Amino acid sequence: MKRRRVLFASGWFYASLGVAFNALGPALEAIREEFALEYIGAGMSLGAVGLGYTVGSLVGGPISDRVGTRPSIIVASALAALGMLLAGVSPAYLAFLAALALASIGWGATEVAVTAQIARGGAALSVRDLNLAQLGFALGAIAAPAIVGGAFALGWGWRPPVVLSALMAASVAAAFFRVPGAPSSPRRTSLRGVIRAAAAPVLLLIGLASALVVVLETGLAGFFAPFLEYAFTLDRAAAAASVTVFWAGGFAGRLVGAWLSGRLDLMIWLISASVATAVAALLAALASETWMALAGLVLAGLASGALIPSLLALAARHRPEDAGAMLGAVIAILGLGGIGASLGIGRAADAWTLRGAMLIAPAAMAATVVTLIAIRALMPRESDGTGP
Repeated sequence: MKRRRVLFASGWFYASLGVAFNALGPALEAIREEFALEYIGAGMSLGAVGLGYTVGSLVGGPISDRVGTRPSIIVASALAALGMLLAGVSPAYLAFLAALALASIGWGATEVAVTAQIARGGAALSVRDLNLAQLGFALGAIAAPAIVGGAFALGWGWRPPVVLSALMAASVAAAFFRVPGAPSSPRRTSLRGVIRAAAAPVLLLIGLASALVVVLETGLAGFFAPFLEYAFTLDRAAAAASVTVFWAGGFAGRLVGAWLSGRLDLMIWLISASVATAVAALLAALASETWMALAGLVLAGLASGALIPSLLALAARHRPEDAGAMLGAVIAILGLGGIGASLGIGRAADAWTLRGAMLIAPAAMAATVVTLIAIRALMPRESDGTGP
C-alpha cells in the first residue's frame, strides 16, 4: 500500500514536471516573436531551466538525505509553483528567464528527493519503479504540446499553459502531505561530497550519458515544433501539438523499460536502445515529408523513453544510503546537458538552419553509445568496492 501511494504521488510529480518543461518547446516560436529574439536568445529559456535544475539538484540531494524526502519535496515543489507563476506573468524576457531558473531550482530539488525515495525501496525495484513513476512524465509531456496547441488555436497565447504548470506544481506539495517519506540518512553528505561523487568515473559517465539523452530531448521536443513550421510550413498550433507523438513514444518506451527490468542485461539493453534512438532521430532530421519526420519522432521517443530512468536507477545502486546525493550529482550533470543543448542547438539554428540543428540529436545519441560502452567496461571495478 505504501509503495502504491509513493508511486502514485511520484507519478503526479512527474506528470506536472512533464507539462511544465514540455510546454516551453512548442511555445518557443511564440515566445521568440513576443520578445523579438533570435533562436539562441529563445534557447536561453531552456538554458535557464537547465541552470536552475543543476543548482536544485546539487543542493537538493544533501538536503533530502539530511531532513528526509517528504519535507524536501513539499518545500521544493512550492518553490517550483512560485517560479512558474512568475514566469507566466513576467512582462520582460529577463524576468521570464529568472522566474524559469527559480522554478527549475524547485523542480530539480524535488526530483532528487522523489527519485531517492523510490530508489531506497531497494536496487532490485528501482529500475522498474523509476520507469513506472516516470510514466507520469510521459503523460504530462504528451499533454503539454496539445495544451499549448489548444491555447494557440483559441488565441490565448503561450502564457496560460505556464500558469497551469504553476498550479500543478502546487498540487505536488499537497499530494505528498499524506505520503510517508523515506527517513533521513545518518550520513551527512555535504555539497562538496556531491560534487566529489559526480567526479567518480562511473557516476561521471552516467551523468554524461544522461546529459546526452537530454540533448536529444531538447532537439526533438524543444526545437521540433519550430522545425516543423520551418521545413514543412505547418500551422503553428498543429506544429506545437505534433510534438505529442515523441512523448507518446516515450510513454510506451517506459512501459517496455519497466517490463524488461530483470529480464535483460541492463547495459546491453541501454546500448541497443541508444543505437535505435540515433537511427530514428536521424530519420526525423533528414525527413523530406511530414509523415516521415513524425515517424522518426515517435520511434525516437519509443527507443529513448526508458533511458534516463534506467540510468538514474543505475546511479542509485552505488550508495543507496546516500541516494539523494548520488542522484543529485547525476541530475546536476544532466542539467548542464540541458544548458549546453539549448544554447548549442539555438546557435546552430541561427548559423545553419533548423534542419541542420536537428542533426545534433542523432550525433548526441551516437556519443551516448560510446559512453555506455565505457560505463559497461568500468562497472565491475566500481561495483566490487573500488568505486565511490
